[in-house]
Amino acid sequence: MNEDGTWVRRYTAPSGAKQVVCFPHAGGAAGFYRPWAMALKGEYDLLAVQYPGRQDRIGEPCATTMDEMVQRATAALLPELDLPTVFFGHSMGGLVAFEVARRLAAVGRQPEALFVSCSRAPGDRDPADLIDTDDESLRTEVRRLGGMDPRLLDDPALMEMLLPPLRGDFALLRSYDFQPGPELSCDIVSLVGTEDPLVSPGLARRWGRYTSGGFQAHELPGDHFYLVERQAEVLAVLRRRPAS
Repeated sequence: MNEDGTWVRRYTAPSGAKQVVCFPHAGGAAGFYRPWAMALKGEYDLLAVQYPGRQDRIGEPCATTMDEMVQRATAALLPELDLPTVFFGHSMGGLVAFEVARRLAAVGRQPEALFVSCSRAPGDRDPADLIDTDDESLRTEVRRLGGMDPRLLDDPALMEMLLPPLRGDFALLRSYDFQPGPELSCDIVSLVGTEDPLVSPGLARRWGRYTSGGFQAHELPGDHFYLVERQAEVLAVLRRRPAS
């Protein structure tokens, strides 16, 4: 299998300047970041990680452990890191991005900055990670977090496509067992919606203990999917870098 072609999505022609690698949320897909690619064109090349089991990878089994997800994503991204690179991960994607960054740091290739959005720090287990993965529990959780028209949750055909990756990703989160190790030295920037039911601003600031580099915390109006309506503000944070 060509891991590089399978795991990485580009939506604009490379500019050769600098790049941001984006990691989707639980149940999410690379296409979530397509609008960002257009907005950042000419400033950042955007690479979006496509997890297995969704969109054009719907026929593949989902990764159900963090180790599997991170090992395969790291192998796919290694050939893509010739440019100055930052990572951005939303919700579950923040943890995946963090663990990939740790693996890359071990071989001297960590990103210049890690942006984590609506994600609890690795040592802080989120009670929502422990929900059952039956269909009704997953629908309830998606309704609680927002990010999807509630009417779509009652569409059987759509749910047949969406529930398997959700189930796999929540299984991944349930099994995630953070192992302390050397901290990152790159900058970490934490973002959170002020009305997020999962991650309070205080919890979001706990990411600062996972790096010896610079740290910033930002709060923006909105819920767990604040970054959809607040795209311009999020990208403004991305364009600014904390002072190390």
